Amino acid sequence: MQRETQQLLRLFVGEDARWQHQPLHEALLELLRDQGCQGATVVKAVAGFGHHRQIHSDQLLRLSAQRPLIVEVVDRASRIEALLPLLAPMLTEGLALVVPVEVIRFVAPRAPADGRESTGG
Repeated sequence: MQRETQQLLRLFVGEDARWQHQPLHEALLELLRDQGCQGATVVKAVAGFGHHRQIHSDQLLRLSAQRPLIVEVVDRASRIEALLPLLAPMLTEGLALVVPVEVIRFVAPRAPADGRESTGG
């Protein structure tokens, strides 16, 4: 088990938001990958509202594409900070959170080169 402090970047965008004729969340994932981020996830929210105070939910908007999406990436602080100016032109409105997080990586023990099972000690 390995522990380290990193940062979580959480971006709140609408499912219908676009960047250069592409869904915004897909464009964000491509940018994050191209910038060398360790990984990113897009989560579809069940419901939410933003500064416009309009509630967006799965039930109210079943046929619509207005549902909120959350794009999350965890990486070292320097990489997250370097991403912010690249993200700014893509996010014409919305919210971003940058939060310090403790990352715990669970790593399976490697088998010895001679093929015998590791005893863990």
